[in-house]
Amino acid sequence: MRKMRFCAVFFAMLLPMILLTACGEKTEGPLNGEWAYIHDTGKTVLELKTNGKAVYKDTKYSYSTDDSFIKLSGGGEDLNLRYASADEGFYLYEPEVYVYNGDSSPERIYGIWIKEDGSWAFEFKKSGEFNEGGVVTFSGHFTEDASNGSITLFYSDVFKLDDTVLYLKAEGDKLYVEYPTKMVKTVEQ
Repeated sequence: MRKMRFCAVFFAMLLPMILLTACGEKTEGPLNGEWAYIHDTGKTVLELKTNGKAVYKDTKYSYSTDDSFIKLSGGGEDLNLRYASADEGFYLYEPEVYVYNGDSSPERIYGIWIKEDGSWAFEFKKSGEFNEGGVVTFSGHFTEDASNGSITLFYSDVFKLDDTVLYLKAEGDKLYVEYPTKMVKTVEQ
């Protein structure tokens, strides 16, 4: 009888501990390691360690992940970086700020938006067409998904680019854009 009571108490105490550790945010998994942009595979942009520490663009953070975000904290500011799994890596959605370039107030996302540093621009037309570019200009059409704050860019066949999902939010004369960049394991040079 004593053994049964001991076992019942032991398992009653053990179960909450198992649930608490199993249901929390993750710091282990396929995102661990050193990650680089696909266009610059020799330079680490993001390093995620199994001990919950991270380095993002040379700034140290603590981190956790869930199925959609890498949450960085302690580097002077907290960041929630959206990500999506991909073959041999993932897509990292880094937030960028664009400023409206027009004579009147912007209407939702429509109009010309220029990145704060002037290096890139988007033009979204009410007809569903878009232009995107800096040195090179890309065009096509887009669809909006208001339920999750995203748009999908369908590039013209000339460019042979994959359709791309962006997350964005317009606030006054600013457009906050999360554009995906493919991340791959850093390759030592």
